[in-house]
Amino acid sequence: MDTLQHGFIGTSPAMAKALQFAARAARSNAPVLIQGESGTGKEILARVIHQNGPRRLRRCVAVNCATLTGELLVSELFGHEKGSFTGADRQKLGKFELADKGTLFLDEIGEMDICIQPKLLRALEEGEIDRLGGRDSILVDVRVIAATNRDLKSASKRGEFRRDLYYRLNILPITLPPLRERREDIPALIRYFISQFGDETEPPVTDISPEAEAMLGRYDWPGNVRELRNVIHRSILLGWGGIIRVEDLEGSLESDGDPLLDEKTLDGAVLKAMRRCLLEAFEEAHGNRDKMAQIIGRHPHNVPGLLEKFGLGHLKNEAKGQAWKAPSPLEKNR
Repeated sequence: MDTLQHGFIGTSPAMAKALQFAARAARSNAPVLIQGESGTGKEILARVIHQNGPRRLRRCVAVNCATLTGELLVSELFGHEKGSFTGADRQKLGKFELADKGTLFLDEIGEMDICIQPKLLRALEEGEIDRLGGRDSILVDVRVIAATNRDLKSASKRGEFRRDLYYRLNILPITLPPLRERREDIPALIRYFISQFGDETEPPVTDISPEAEAMLGRYDWPGNVRELRNVIHRSILLGWGGIIRVEDLEGSLESDGDPLLDEKTLDGAVLKAMRRCLLEAFEEAHGNRDKMAQIIGRHPHNVPGLLEKFGLGHLKNEAKGQAWKAPSPLEKNR
């Protein structure tokens, strides 16, 4: 399985182990339970398994079990007949029927109401479902891949998740490691995201400074790969272009992840001076974006991002080259 081609980057032992097991699981039709913290790529892995399995020519349908509860989730999964409840003005096919002969991805399975779980267990064991308000059972042939950031084994012992359903889903368990346990993959991920988003600014961002890369390598990443992706994207949009620097990361990470990001240790005077510099350039340009860009030596496309970064986002104007409202005296002294 080519991890780069399918959205997974890195050669750490922890990730390699998970992907090797996923490659074997893909050849089967048995249920898969993907466990891992939020942001580790569980849905991506589910689609990789589907695309490399015997059902790849059929649909992969996704449902987030945390966004719907009770009757609404039952209707979403199993469908309903016209008139089965208030607002059911027509028949609706559920996700099980839509995924027939294909794959159904159940995200956040640990959040599913326990009263709905017997219906899911029946669908898994018997291959039968009942629409809400329906009289006849419907046969379905669906492979289920479920994902959760909860410890379902412990939840089942506490009575928060049906134990029989847990065992039925846990035939092929895969655990995705958090990013803090695969730090050696961070440099490759950084460069991949730079290649994705670097052209969204002018001049394009093509690299990261060693100091900024070291800072990201020390951070604990509670949001995992999703957080890293967002941090790189934000730094590119709000930075100076060319290269991501330490100052481009300020405000993007939680301060307890790296002492360099604690506001108490930042040079507040420098930040205040930068803000004042932007305000003075804004005033000298009489609110004209193009002229302001010339004064500070940046491309006009970068001006809105700089204003946003230094707390002046309200001065932005979407009409290129038009004047903005002049800043108040109070803003200059902030």
